[in-house]
Amino acid sequence: CERCHLWYWSISGTTTTCRACRKLENKIVLSHSRHMWLSIQEATYEELVGAAETYATREHGELLGDLRVIENDLFRTTHSTNEDDQRALRRVLQAYVLFCPQVGYCQGMSYLAHLIIGRIQDEATSFWMFVTLMERYGLKSFYLPDLRRLKVVCYQLDVLTKRHLPELHSHLQDLMVPTHSYAATWIQTVFSDMRTLEKPVVEKVWDTFLLSAHSPAVVVMQIMLSILQLASPALLAADIDDILVILQTLPRERVGEFTAEELLARAWQFPITKDTLADIEAHYLRNKKRRNS
Repeated sequence: CERCHLWYWSISGTTTTCRACRKLENKIVLSHSRHMWLSIQEATYEELVGAAETYATREHGELLGDLRVIENDLFRTTHSTNEDDQRALRRVLQAYVLFCPQVGYCQGMSYLAHLIIGRIQDEATSFWMFVTLMERYGLKSFYLPDLRRLKVVCYQLDVLTKRHLPELHSHLQDLMVPTHSYAATWIQTVFSDMRTLEKPVVEKVWDTFLLSAHSPAVVVMQIMLSILQLASPALLAADIDDILVILQTLPRERVGEFTAEELLARAWQFPITKDTLADIEAHYLRNKKRRNS
């Protein structure tokens, strides 16, 4: 765009400014670039464009509100005053707001985008990788306004914790620690906020996550259970004042040192499949329907 310098795709092919700058006179704004990280997924540029064109537009003021929130999150995400780092993150997130106005920007997305930009080192390709994660890996569902999908996954984690780590589950129940209080950020950012897991571990986890395009939910669930198992001795000895700090930051002096390989080795020991998660979700929906009837 000649005015705001965001990437966009013109339906007519003749415009030189994006929809936001024309006060939403055109349709969905997309990137000119067709570069994607196609080696790890099957989505095509045309499929992603098709998905974008199904989204309802929002009012111009709402989009501007998202852009202001992005500005507030830049430093908190990058922990850097480097203008190049912040500029790249800003442009990728702003482009997604225009690509998918149905969802726009939500806190947590900046961590995903920042990790991708750091690994790929190309702004346009990073944008399309971000879109791929949202569309093909299902992360967009965790940011929809009703948070329905997030609630389902938290319920699944609670059930599986009770099944595989019953002593820890009982302790968390006794202290009235809800699953979403520690797991929501894990799920929405796939640990990319670097609070719970250190960067080398996160990068290995992401390599595994990206290679599991047909079962990413299973991988994330197994890793969350692995984290809980690793932290279990410290958690069982903790009171209500310490337990969330341990769950959110895994302090090594309390939990001990561990490598990505050790974390993943524990994760694969949990016998979880897509059918396992589907059965638990079906139970959740039946209970919800019963409560609402």
